[in-house]
Amino acid sequence: MKYVGVDGCRGGWLAIALSDEGKVDFKCFADFRALYAQYRNARSILVDMPIGLPWREHPVREADILARQRLKNGSSVFPAPLRNVVHAPSDHDMWMINRSEGGSLTPFAKALVPKVREIDVLLRDTFDARERIFEAHPEVCFASLRGNSLSCKKKTYAGMFERVRLLEPYYKNVGKLMDDIHGEYAKSQVAADDMLDALVLAVTAREAKGRLRSLPEDPPMDEAGLPMAIWYHDFTAQEPQPRRGEV
Repeated sequence: MKYVGVDGCRGGWLAIALSDEGKVDFKCFADFRALYAQYRNARSILVDMPIGLPWREHPVREADILARQRLKNGSSVFPAPLRNVVHAPSDHDMWMINRSEGGSLTPFAKALVPKVREIDVLLRDTFDARERIFEAHPEVCFASLRGNSLSCKKKTYAGMFERVRLLEPYYKNVGKLMDDIHGEYAKSQVAADDMLDALVLAVTAREAKGRLRSLPEDPPMDEAGLPMAIWYHDFTAQEPQPRRGEV
């Protein structure tokens, strides 16, 4: 059984898959549909991208508010774009719809719109994917691992070291895995923080074993019937079990 963590990167989508035995595989996909075709039999796929999308009558997701409250630096949680914005035919239409319908589109979120659209199209077209693909946020998962928000930003050396140390009780060969990924993909396509983000989502999926918790606890559905939720695992409820970290 595989548990997959996915992070968007310049090269597309980085997927890291862990097994119950601690084995790992990874691959960077140009599009999300190809990623799902590869891992459609996984127990769960956690992805760092908005899934349940707001709309004009419900422009703000409670999930985003609750995630910001959990993190010292809540700015790492950007407001999810409206579905009409995500599917706008042009950049001009995107900004006009956002303004007229009360959305909260930021320049950072706008850059991610094509990736949000990929997942939204897949989940609306492929109902079995809804049983495996869940939205998660790496910083929320790291905070759950630590029991509190992390001290350092993820792109700093101290921040990367902090995150590696948190992951090692669950996957001991973090450094080797990062070296292996950099051996396959250029740093300009897959950055170090992309790897750590994907890995913490894979660890979260494996440790939860299908028993993920959500923000909010009883998430509302969007217009397409997708939950507006950020999923995580309560690591504080159990002691980490050492993993062999085989490659």
